[in-house]
Amino acid sequence: MMQVNANFNERLNRIAQNKAASTGRMRLHVGDREVLVRSLDSLKPRETPVIGMIRNLSHVMSFVLAFGLGMLTYAVSTAVRMQLTDPTAKDPISAGFASNELLGGFLALAISLGLAQVFRLSSRTLSAAQTAGVFVAIVSLHNLAFWTPELASIVFTPNWVETNHASAVPNSLIYRSLVVPLHA
Repeated sequence: MMQVNANFNERLNRIAQNKAASTGRMRLHVGDREVLVRSLDSLKPRETPVIGMIRNLSHVMSFVLAFGLGMLTYAVSTAVRMQLTDPTAKDPISAGFASNELLGGFLALAISLGLAQVFRLSSRTLSAAQTAGVFVAIVSLHNLAFWTPELASIVFTPNWVETNHASAVPNSLIYRSLVVPLHA
């Protein structure tokens, strides 16, 4: 700390002269005392291009993980609901549930947002990616009944596979009564 008795104009002249030489530093004036301090930005370590690229890649990967987490939680919630429904019901998908897609979507979104807190994927944009993942799973999960019927009957139940074979179209997106085929 340097104690200097100077008037205001002399201080301004000193600041102007030392400005170029004091990159990342600044003089703090308290009364008639001057203290040389460093700015918080100059104390941060410099980010190398590799570190910046890794940071950007991890940001993109967090979106992919959030989207996948949304899809996975809808599949898991559907599997749990199918295992808990009455297998002798005529329509086991909606047995006991008034709106299967809506209930499954809310359940999956709640689980997904809870798991996002555990995996530190919590932000508004990542929540939007999770919601998009849940929606994509809602409209496309029936395709598993066509692509891997053996695995789907183990995970979801054979009745779920049969119902989807009877009511859905393979390689499509279905939401309520809107069907969008995906063949070329």
